[in-house]
Formats: sequence, C-alpha cells, structure tokens
Amino acid sequence: MLTIKFIDSALSGGSKSISYTVQAGDTLTTIATGIKTAINADSALSTAGITSTSAGTVVTIRSTSPNATTYSQSVNTGATETITLSVNQNANITAKMLHGLLEVQNEFDISVLISSSSPFEQEISILIQHFKFDARILRSHSNMAGLLSTCDLVIGAGGSSSWERCCLGVPALQIILADNQKDVTENLARVGAIQSIGLPREFSPEIITKAVDSLLANSRTLTLMRKAALNVCDGLGSKRIADCAESIRS
Repeated sequence: MLTIKFIDSALSGGSKSISYTVQAGDTLTTIATGIKTAINADSALSTAGITSTSAGTVVTIRSTSPNATTYSQSVNTGATETITLSVNQNANITAKMLHGLLEVQNEFDISVLISSSSPFEQEISILIQHFKFDARILRSHSNMAGLLSTCDLVIGAGGSSSWERCCLGVPALQIILADNQKDVTENLARVGAIQSIGLPREFSPEIITKAVDSLLANSRTLTLMRKAALNVCDGLGSKRIADCAESIRS
C-alpha cells in the first residue's frame, strides 16, 4: 500500500491521507493513475483546493488552498514500490510567497509577474482572489524598469534581476534558486541592499509574513536598503565598457 499524507489547516484535523493498494498486474503507470484518481475522488481534498494529474509514472499534485500545503509519504512493510516526493521550485515558491503575503497585517498592493506560458497561472489566479487589497497578475511584462520603479519592495530570486533592482534602488527580499545566486545574495545582504530569505528548503510562508510586516512597518529600514542598493550599481557599466574600448582603439 502506498500512502500520501496531505497537511493543510483547511483539512479536518489538519491532515488527510490517501492510499492506493497495488493490484496484481499493476505497472508504475497504472499505480500513478490510481493515486491520482484517489486524490481527485476525495471530497475533503477537493474542497481544500488540492487536485492531481498524472503522466506516465509521475503524479503532479497542485494546491490552491490559501494555507500552506505540505506532503509526506509512506509505504507498507514489504512493498517493492517507492514514492519519491519532489518539488517544482518555481511553482512551490510562488505559492509559498502568496500564502505568506495573505497573512501580512499591513495594507499594500501586490503585483505578481509570471511568464505568459506559465502552467501555474490558474493556481496563482485563484490565490490572488483571496487578497483583501489590490492584487494583480502581470504576464511577461515588457517594461521591467518602469514596473520596478513603482515598487517599494520586491520579492525575487538572486539572479541578474538583482542588479536591475539595485540600479533602481528597490529593496528586496531575495531567495537563492541556483548555486550561482548564493554569493550575489550573501554579498548584497552584507551591504544592506537586500534581505536574504535563503534557499528553497529553508523558506516558508511564515518567513515572508514576518519579513514583509517588519519592513512595511519600518520605513527607515526600507530607506537604508534603498540607499545601499543604489550604492551597489549605478547602471553605467555599459558606458564604462564602451569608453574603455574606445580608449584602446584610439
């Protein structure tokens, strides 16, 4: 027997387990289909916004619950099958951020930037509807500089967009989604331009709630972060390179 446990405060008792008993003749694909069917047939999970799809041997679980949904798995003694839980970091991080922002006490407007081809747009749209203040989704926004210039705070990854935010003096809560973002994030946090919220495995909705509430209640901290960011990058790097190339040529 294969069991997946769903932990979400919207569920009665805070959790619900779904099991599938492997039958003679089952393949990994039919087992995946059976687990998906069992999840979708459960009314408690459905009411909480938890659904599932399967493709081959992979079962995908999506939650649009306004609460944080986590999962665990188990198999009975002697089982020859195993369940490996993995996380699509992009989908998980976006949902976790929104769950955390839903609990923020201060009032603010929110814009969620996603790709026009994002497979999670429907899930994000449902979460957005739970906000009491102005919340919107922007799809593949073409004017990032214009958008960033209107923001008091950004939550984002530690890639090249870090320099865009610093150039415009936008404070950020920054998450490390790749190895090459670790040094950038740590260094920007060290100079006070951003606050690091760590790696995905360290990240939780509660971290976002606490950090955003604290920053929105302390305008001085935001001002200091803004000044520190502007000191990091002035946006004139391309001009310096062009001037250097010109001086070499001459």
